[in-house]
Amino acid sequence: MKVNLLIIFLVLLLGVRENEAAHPSSIGSWSYINHLKGSSCDASWTSPYEIEFFNFASINNSKKNLSCFKLRQIGCQKRTPCCESIASNLEELEIPADFECGTSSLNDVFLNGESILKSVKVVVSSPQDGPKTLLIRLTNLHLDYFSILGSEICFELEGRCSEMSQFCNLKSASGRSYCLMSFKESSEHPTCCLTHQIPLDSYVPVSSKSKNNKFSPSNGKKKHYSSNGPSDSPSGGGGGGG
Repeated sequence: MKVNLLIIFLVLLLGVRENEAAHPSSIGSWSYINHLKGSSCDASWTSPYEIEFFNFASINNSKKNLSCFKLRQIGCQKRTPCCESIASNLEELEIPADFECGTSSLNDVFLNGESILKSVKVVVSSPQDGPKTLLIRLTNLHLDYFSILGSEICFELEGRCSEMSQFCNLKSASGRSYCLMSFKESSEHPTCCLTHQIPLDSYVPVSSKSKNNKFSPSNGKKKHYSSNGPSDSPSGGGGGGG
């Protein structure tokens, strides 16, 4: 019993010292990675997908903002069991968010234009080696390497943290804002949590480029956003997406 307690103490101590040796701006990120590893989940960077922050828009002159990400396949650059597993089944995406934002900041989440808010779970994480965070889990995605082509995920934010940079609240040493996102093969007991760093500084408020607050998603159609969510429209102008 004493030996087991000693081992646990040493693991926690080494985790804290590892974070202390990191750049101060990285403490929150390493704390999240350590949390994943502590639950026996592979948090390496060997995912068959990449994700890019590509657009930001205000919604019908409201205080709500929409932040969107593109998903694409890149293949397994290094073949690992987790990379192959997530290529076959991407069941969940998880984003650590600033605890101070609270769940009230997250108004809705869309996958390819459809609300998936009912499948979103929020868990509070209180690590010993970093700040308390909210883990935003997008569950039951049922995607794979072929079906993910052209997919977009959008977060509708409002209130205290109406922008993604505020919601994730992570910055590099140079001051660039970013989010972390983990790809998981299961929502129940995942063993794969392949994690990406996603820069957010590509965002340009659409209001600075267009008065009607519309933007062009990657499929070339215009989308008008309202409190009821996205809907396709064949007309309209506005800022550009990727």
